[in-house]
Amino acid sequence: KDADEYKFFEAQMLIADRRLQELEQREANYKTEAEMISPESQRAILINRLSDYDRRLTELQTRRINKETRLEVVREQLRQAIDISIPNTESSESPSRVSHITRLKNEILNLEIERQRLLQEYTPQYVEVINIEQQIEAARQQITREVQQIVREEASSLQALQAEEKILRDLMQRTRQEISGLAQREYELAQLSRGIEDTREIYSILLKQREEARISLAKLQEDVKIKVINPAVAGVNPVSPNKKLNVLLAILFGLIGGVGLAVGMERMKDKG
Repeated sequence: KDADEYKFFEAQMLIADRRLQELEQREANYKTEAEMISPESQRAILINRLSDYDRRLTELQTRRINKETRLEVVREQLRQAIDISIPNTESSESPSRVSHITRLKNEILNLEIERQRLLQEYTPQYVEVINIEQQIEAARQQITREVQQIVREEASSLQALQAEEKILRDLMQRTRQEISGLAQREYELAQLSRGIEDTREIYSILLKQREEARISLAKLQEDVKIKVINPAVAGVNPVSPNKKLNVLLAILFGLIGGVGLAVGMERMKDKG
């Protein structure tokens, strides 16, 4: 029985050991695949990431709104064909472009002064007046083309900001989902950890019981080795012939026979 118990506990320990190794490997793989440090650290990382995304999104939205406002003003000026105010934008702040537009504006101003001077002496149909007006119009068209180019570049920049906003929003949504999914991953990891703890406890119990069975088996084997069967001791007097026993048996049988004879004779008298 003790040997059977020892073998049983030995087999169960092998099963528990394989189960423990399997759970520990699954836990390690799960942490690697989920890129988990610890649930608390993972949550803190995700929250900080979400906060950083939110800050960057706010900055982008501010830039986009300002850009949209400036562009709308310029577009309205272009539609109404009024004197265009060059917007303070990223595209309009390049030194070469600023210098070129400033030169065109100064040129228009000087031409208008000259035209006013000529009109004091000549009619609008005067050749020089017409020529100056054509120069003024050409300069204005150049400014318009420059501004239109600025608008196109700013519109492209605006689209890039909008695309970046979308990326950030997607990242924020994904991070929120990760935070929500972290609870499920924490639960699954806790289940694995609990399974490991339970299996270790079972293994410890089996180890203790196996040790007890081993000790019992060892004691039993030791008792068999040291047990001494009592040897037969020769009698002092011979077993046969036993004269005293024979005399006693003879007396006993004689008494029984005498009593039987007396009873028989007494019955015969009664019948006679």
